[in-house]
This record gives sequence, structure tokens and C-alpha cells, in this order.
Amino acid sequence: MIKYIKMTDILVMDTSSILDFNKFYIFDKNNSSEVYSKLINFLIEKIKSGEIIILDKVYNEISDNKYTCDLKKRIRNLCTDTLFLFEKVQELITKYTRREIIDMLNFSGDEVEKCLRDYEEKIADLYLAAYCNFLKGCGKNPVLITEETFTDDKKIIEKIPNICKNEKIQFQKIPYVLFEIYKKELEFELKVNS
Repeated sequence: MIKYIKMTDILVMDTSSILDFNKFYIFDKNNSSEVYSKLINFLIEKIKSGEIIILDKVYNEISDNKYTCDLKKRIRNLCTDTLFLFEKVQELITKYTRREIIDMLNFSGDEVEKCLRDYEEKIADLYLAAYCNFLKGCGKNPVLITEETFTDDKKIIEKIPNICKNEKIQFQKIPYVLFEIYKKELEFELKVNS
């Protein structure tokens, strides 16, 4: 059963959701187009207002290329710091490490340590869950926006949807954000010229 998001909820976006935010308007392939600019401006305004949260770890995962340069510049100073979440992330690592995958892939101790260190230092997934738990502890209703699925991809840490389910964190996909939450603010029009 889908729980409908209220405008008072705080949306916490993962990396793929930020990068794919504009791609759901698939009729427009030109990144310099008016629609692309409007969607990015809309996203930036929602981040500035605090309706959408971008964590610093998510920002760091966005690769530097010609398509992301402007976006990264515009959100750089709007990101939420995650340093205070380090201990909570370590707890989540302990809780959600998949020993059966480590055994199946026959990882050495050094390989496991490196993978887990990446989750501590680089990968945003557990920081997203820890931040949502932090918001819940503050009486807020966070919704994690992710394009991840439950499909097993043999990662040594559980995937975001599984973690959200276990931590009782609501999660949704980008189309829901674009076409349900913000449907009154975003209107899409398709024109066919003959």
C-alpha cells in the first residue's frame, strides 16, 4: 500500500535521483533546453527551501563532467554535512553487512575491509538512511527518493530499499515526486508540430 507524501515531508534524494530528475521529461534531449533549465531551477529552489535535502556524500558521488558541472556548482553550498552521522553509519554497516555475499564471493579480509571503508567514507547509501533516522528522531517525516530496487546485485551491504523497509523509512521513486508530490507546481506539455 502506498503512503501518500504530504508537502510537510522532507525529501532526501540519492545520487541517481538527482542525476535522473530531468530525464523523466524524455521528450527533450537537449540539456541546454528551456525545460531542462526549468526543472533544474525547480530542484534548486526546493533544495534552498529545505523541502529537498542533498547530503554532502551524495554531492561527492556526482561525477564531474559537462552534464553535471553546472548542477554541482549550484548545489555545492546547499548540501547537508554528514560528519555527525559517522557513528550511526558504522552501526548500520554492522547491521546490514551481508556475510553470505562475502562468503559467496570469497573476499579476503583486506577486500572486505576496503569495501566497508568505502561505505564509511565514500558511498552515500548508509548516510542517507542514517540521516533519515536522524530526521525521524527530530519528529520529521523523511522520504528517501531513490531509483534503487530490491533486486539483489550482490553488494556486501543491503540495498537502500531493504534498509528503508527495515528502518521504517518511507522511500519513493522520482516519477512519484514529479507527477504526484509536485503535480500542482509542475505541468508538462507535449506539443506535436505537423
